[in-house]
Parts: sequence; C-alpha cells; structure tokens
Amino acid sequence: MINFVRTFFSPNQSIYLYNSSKELIVSKLNDVLNRKWNLFDSNNLEGEFIHKETFEIRMKSSGYKTGLIGSSSMIGDIKETNDGQTEINLKVKPYFGLYILFFIFIVFSVVYLFDSLNACSIKYALLSCIMLIGGPLLCIWISNIQIAVIKENYVKYIDTLLRAI
Repeated sequence: MINFVRTFFSPNQSIYLYNSSKELIVSKLNDVLNRKWNLFDSNNLEGEFIHKETFEIRMKSSGYKTGLIGSSSMIGDIKETNDGQTEINLKVKPYFGLYILFFIFIVFSVVYLFDSLNACSIKYALLSCIMLIGGPLLCIWISNIQIAVIKENYVKYIDTLLRAI
C-alpha cells in the first residue's frame, strides 16, 4: 500500500540500454514520434523532442486531437555510455490534475467529517471517512494504471523497435 503512494508522488525511473549509437537511436525515436497517427493504428503514443537529448511521450486518443486529456507523460533522457551503448532513462509523470483531485478529496472530506460530527450524524461521518480514504486511493489507482499503460506501450512499440536495430 505504501509503495503505491510512493509511486504516486515519486514515480520510479526505468533505464533501458541499447547496443546502437546514440545518433541512430535519436533518429529512430524521431521517426516514431513524428509519424502520422490514424484511428485504426494500435500504437497510441505520440511525442516530441524537448531538447536535443530529451523527449516526451504521451498517450494519443482518437477522441481528442490534442492528446488524451488527463493522461500521464513520459520523459526520456538519452545518454551514451563509455562502452558505446546508448542509455535511455525514463520517468513517468502522473497527470497534474490527479494531484489536485487527491488533495481536494482530503480537504473536503475532512471539512465534511467535522461538519457531520458537529451535527451528530453518524451516517454522514461514515460517508466522509469513506470519502477520505476512497478518494485519494482512487486517484492513486488511476495514476498507477496510467503509468503501467504508458510503460507497457513504450516497451511494446518503441523498445522492440530500438532493440531490433
């Protein structure tokens, strides 16, 4: 349980090593991130290079032209190691709205709890306790699902392509 909360506030960093040169990896990543996306494509990742060696990947939705609203994003840093391998450090950032929703659930349920205790209403106090626990857990659960999906799609579509070089 504590691990899920830790993942929500400080996501793990994943490291991928490739036996190709950095220029080739950047070129292939650029091809994947800049390709046209269509409705019937199973690869639902889109992204761009932020800097020369840093890129961002997001989930693409057929319903929204600007990307999936409320989805996590993955930031990758490309480095070349001393032995000629290329290292990609990936860190997934949960959607910022989930953090806001997390704290809104806590604040409103605590206020509602005190209000219901002052009114001597056990039913509403129990409801606010459920909201106090369930609301933040729902935010953490959604965030962990988004993190898992974007990592899985990276491995499925980008990692397999880069390993085949």
